[in-house]
Amino acid sequence: MHLAITNILPRDRLTALQSLLAEPDIFIAGDSTAGSAAAAVKHNQQAAPQHPEVKGALQLIEQLLARHSVFQAAARPARFARLQFSRYGVGMAYGLHNDGALIDGVRTDLSFTLFLSAPDSYDGGALLLHDAAGVESVKLAAGDLILYPSGCLHEVNRVTRGVRLAVVGWLQSRIRRADQRELLFNLDSVLSQLPESNDNTDCRLRLQQVRGGLLRMWLD
Repeated sequence: MHLAITNILPRDRLTALQSLLAEPDIFIAGDSTAGSAAAAVKHNQQAAPQHPEVKGALQLIEQLLARHSVFQAAARPARFARLQFSRYGVGMAYGLHNDGALIDGVRTDLSFTLFLSAPDSYDGGALLLHDAAGVESVKLAAGDLILYPSGCLHEVNRVTRGVRLAVVGWLQSRIRRADQRELLFNLDSVLSQLPESNDNTDCRLRLQQVRGGLLRMWLD
């Protein structure tokens, strides 16, 4: 399941991050943390993780994700492997690859890209997700996020104008299987849209019972 989630970042946080990432001296070569196969096709930059302001900003984003109800329902994160800021200037791209099964010792079930640049501020730079259904091109508004399976082949188109800034991250889910995560997410969506009334009480209770039973079977 590929899921776009809007308004992850409040406007003030987004503006503060854009100001921080406008400083060129916080970035290093992106291939410095990539595996051998990915490094051959990775041509971008990433913010140095030891930089105090970068470290604090990434911790804040992780906290925001931990409190975001839709992200939590879709991902059911057990642990985050890593978050990092990425930067693509003119001529930069990331060729076709899939993310490592283990990052920093954490099994990667899901990956995400949180867009930080307005889509009309740069040309190119779309995230392309490849699966059996075809290729999905993703270029979201600043502050919006796309969540997708870490095993999905994907790439970032070459940027031809402007600068593309984003947060990328990986996590281990408490629900290992993608089809089970999707079923639980759909069930949560139905429950959230079911009006609270005496007429719906029995239906709501039964759906909650089903959800509880599935969680007991599937939680790692």
